Amino acid sequence: MNNYDIKKIIDDIVWWIQFKNLRNNIRKLLINNYAVNNKINELLNIMYNLHNEVNDIKNINYTNFNELNIIKNNLYYLNTKIINSFNAKENQFEKIYTVNNYNKPLICTSQLCNQEFFGLPLYQYWCNKILEKPHFRRKQWEFIYIIQTLYKNGCLEEGKKGLVFGVGKEPLPALFASMGCKILATDLDFNIEQSKGWIEANQHAQNDINKLNERNICPDKIFNKNVSFMPLDMNEIPDTLKDFYFNWSSCALEHIGGLENSINFIINNLKTLKSGGIAVHTTEYNLSSNEDTFLNPYNIIFRKKDILETVKILEE
Repeated sequence: MNNYDIKKIIDDIVWWIQFKNLRNNIRKLLINNYAVNNKINELLNIMYNLHNEVNDIKNINYTNFNELNIIKNNLYYLNTKIINSFNAKENQFEKIYTVNNYNKPLICTSQLCNQEFFGLPLYQYWCNKILEKPHFRRKQWEFIYIIQTLYKNGCLEEGKKGLVFGVGKEPLPALFASMGCKILATDLDFNIEQSKGWIEANQHAQNDINKLNERNICPDKIFNKNVSFMPLDMNEIPDTLKDFYFNWSSCALEHIGGLENSINFIINNLKTLKSGGIAVHTTEYNLSSNEDTFLNPYNIIFRKKDILETVKILEE
């Protein structure tokens, strides 16, 4: 039914009202009411479509991942349009999480970047420690997830040795050093060709260890005592690197020469650990397909089947 038909029906309803102003006001009210109902129906259709999207998202889940985290991660993506309506200069995190109602403990196991994690009190706590404001940013989530996982597993204690691969200019070595850990930071030698892109993107320390403490997270004396640096190709981990309590990398393993190299690194990095040591590595994950993905020597995106293949190799 078009607008002309609706107005004609309304005219047939109000024609008998003798007072012109009253008749016109009632006519406008009925027309507006019809328009509001149309908007409500549009919103109901949007909600129905969103419900279908959520059901589709549920089908992505596999038993080796946290179902709730997968769903919330995707719902966060769907809600981005709403969040982006805020003033871009405002801190979106503070606007949404002024009050934090999360009380349950967090179990740091393998998981996807998820919205719930941003709302935990620990997120604000560790952001304070690395001198950042909380934001809905995947890279920040990686840092906080790595920190919390190592902390919960008793790694961030006085004298414990840690190893980081592809360190770039991340703040974690400085934080861990301030907590008494002995950290060996590694990255590609900045003199080789493969490092140029990272240097241009300001994501390489250029073999200058002081760039790992640019935020002054750790007092210089303690930092210089507890942090050392060596150039390292993640495809060629020397046997001399061993007996570390923990190691980590933040979205580095997908940039080392293709899928096979990435899987080999996940396996080979474990030889640097003591018995019972903890390895925490983040990478990109394909939520949309278990077949089509991005694979080239400079960047790969893991599919579910790639993760399962890696797990199978590790379990053999």
